[in-house]
Amino acid sequence: MKKIGFVKGVNVLKGRIVKQTGGGGTSYIALVIPGKVMVTDVLIHITEAWAGGTSLDLGDIGDVDGFLANANLTKTLDAWSGGDCSVRGAYLLNGLRKWYAAATNILFTVVGTYTTGEADVYVAFVKLE
Repeated sequence: MKKIGFVKGVNVLKGRIVKQTGGGGTSYIALVIPGKVMVTDVLIHITEAWAGGTSLDLGDIGDVDGFLANANLTKTLDAWSGGDCSVRGAYLLNGLRKWYAAATNILFTVVGTYTTGEADVYVAFVKLE
């Protein structure tokens, strides 16, 4: 029998996002995940309250709010978002998972001019081979 690679364990990457001026919706890299992974969870922890802008989303190039949309992101100090799978973006809504064959940028997209704001982004994934 040929051995088929399966789960190697859950990995977590941490990225940091800081206030940016987005204008009409500019995307910035929060972190880069490797290829051949299945993303299982994405959490955002606000370490400095976000103020002044219009919206902040987390996703990738295919769907800027695929992980978490502005409407479901609490931007106050010490808030956590992403734990409730019923309000996540389309990629992880209600227990769905997102597969990436190649290394991919996880993006945060801002609209408007934020005057303050910082957060840690945690992406949990399983490496499949």
